[in-house]
Amino acid sequence: MYKGKKLLIVNTASACGFTGQYSEMQQLSEKFKDKVSVIAFPCNDFGKQEKGTNEEIQSFCSVNYGVTFKVFRKTNIKRTTMTDLFYWLSNSKLNGWNDQVPLWNFWKFLIGENKLSNCGFGAIHRPLTNYQFKMINLDNYHRILSELKPFNAQLVAVSKTKPVEDISELMEHGQKIFGENYVQELIEKANVIPDAEWHFIGHLQSNKVKSILPVTKLIHGVDSIKLLQEINKQAEKQNLIINCLLQIYIA
Repeated sequence: MYKGKKLLIVNTASACGFTGQYSEMQQLSEKFKDKVSVIAFPCNDFGKQEKGTNEEIQSFCSVNYGVTFKVFRKTNIKRTTMTDLFYWLSNSKLNGWNDQVPLWNFWKFLIGENKLSNCGFGAIHRPLTNYQFKMINLDNYHRILSELKPFNAQLVAVSKTKPVEDISELMEHGQKIFGENYVQELIEKANVIPDAEWHFIGHLQSNKVKSILPVTKLIHGVDSIKLLQEINKQAEKQNLIINCLLQIYIA
């Protein structure tokens, strides 16, 4: 039933200020039915805003929001008898990526084909808007690839501000090269996604060269001979081959 699709798992409530998100969840389920399955888990743990029986909840969702996606029986999240699913979702030792327990109703977990494409977002993030944003990004990505095809060019996807799950999703679509212009961001992302080819595209300071070389394939915009010499020195010490694109101004 769910094979080959992403899962959007949401803990819901019928008397919450965010209950209207049921409408967007239904729209998302209809619009992206071939790509994602929406699953609701009603819960009374947050503000006691889901007091109805399972039958009453089903009727409420159907009558008020035309819900056709799966709405499971009421679940426990905050109590000691936490449902196995939410225990797994909030334990990084089990799921490999997240320790955050839902803090309120309509907390969302988007589960992809592997742990690097998983993500969680809180109640204020609207389900359709956030998912459409991801899909629009992928549509633009494929459009750019088709435009570059005649030129035998390689696309470097700049990962600035992009979370790990978005980078992983682009990798699933064939993108292998990513650029980052902050040293610490590059190191952290490269450690999480080591299979990507990482380029540094910002202004690199000499004292950061040593730490960035082990995770970098190419450094863009090397703007001084002094910096080039430092890169060469550190590369020799670490027995690495680093490619550089020079950007040196000659008066």
